[in-house]
Amino acid sequence: SFYGEIVLVLEIERSPSGAKYCFYDAKGNVTDTGLYDPGDLFVGAGFSQDALHSAVKVSLSMPAPFMRVDFLLGDRQSIFGGEITSTPVYFHLYNSYWDRIMGLAFY
Repeated sequence: SFYGEIVLVLEIERSPSGAKYCFYDAKGNVTDTGLYDPGDLFVGAGFSQDALHSAVKVSLSMPAPFMRVDFLLGDRQSIFGGEITSTPVYFHLYNSYWDRIMGLAFY
């Protein structure tokens, strides 16, 4: 998130055979960022509005322009359980569309 604006959500499904990834825009539409190989992608379960609102709240409380807020999906709800970091990961590998979207959000 960028000062409380969520532009991209990543869902990761982990298994012993590896991880699968699904990216969503802020409206919940599946999107391609160019970050992972097509074989590593899947259509995920999506994210709840509660998790989105919680991420916004956390982001707005931090004095940093970018904040990654991780949640875990429980049986009944998303819960904070990962990490909060202001360091973007692999930002240089996103396709030009998402590079621009995130660059404008950061600005």
